[in-house]
Amino acid sequence: MQEQSHDEAKHLCSIVEKATVEAFLQWDAWSEMEIHSDPDLVWTMTDIPFPLLNSVLSPQIPADKLEDRVQGLLDQGRRRSVPMLWWVGSYPQPANIRDYLLTLGLTPAGSLENMTLDLGNWATGKKARPGVSFEEVVDEKGLGIWAKITAEAFDVPPWVQDPLFSANAAPGLGPDKALRHFLAFLDGKPAGVASLILGSRTAAIFNVGVPTDFRRKGIGGVLSRGCLDEAVRRGYSTASLQATPLGKPVYAKLGFRTCGIVETLVWDPGSTKAD
Repeated sequence: MQEQSHDEAKHLCSIVEKATVEAFLQWDAWSEMEIHSDPDLVWTMTDIPFPLLNSVLSPQIPADKLEDRVQGLLDQGRRRSVPMLWWVGSYPQPANIRDYLLTLGLTPAGSLENMTLDLGNWATGKKARPGVSFEEVVDEKGLGIWAKITAEAFDVPPWVQDPLFSANAAPGLGPDKALRHFLAFLDGKPAGVASLILGSRTAAIFNVGVPTDFRRKGIGGVLSRGCLDEAVRRGYSTASLQATPLGKPVYAKLGFRTCGIVETLVWDPGSTKAD
């Protein structure tokens, strides 16, 4: 496989990370969240003490503004006493922002691999695994199941389930929406979830999750292929995602290639270093 050039990798990472921002922007209709699209980054804020809901994305901060900008954002979290999740992309500005955040007491929350797939040769309609079905969430009953399985798959605290439901109900549901949600069933039992953002430049797969009892049964692959089939039907030439270490082998088998790494860090409002 031909190696990507630096410029190609940077271009692809920008597409992947923009899709992540576009996914967050879909929650703008949710009354409990503020979303700020600033020239140097995008940030969200709620009163809910769950880091994902209070995120800082795609920082491109001038080096001489870094300290003031970061402290200003942390002040937002302090006022509401909520933790924050910082997404440091593959090519952040300044390049040392991750190291700076670590000096303030932020803690690493894991890395994600930016991955892309050329859909030009993707063959849709491959036979699903026996007993496994793939369905779109089109109503609130289905979304309730999706929120419950999402919480189980990602070890999310039970009290976050209702905010997940509300945030994803707010933009609306169904095939005419940019943000789509899907369920997998194994022998009629809910067994996995996935989401798809039909973005401006790519169809991006998010949150492919399978609860522990249903893993190693090919369900993640069924969910991913279902999303890719839908992307092709909608005319997309490129698909993307951000893979965890657990998910990467599934996506690599489907043909996805890594173009960069996203680092995530969590800030706790009780941190003394950031005061």
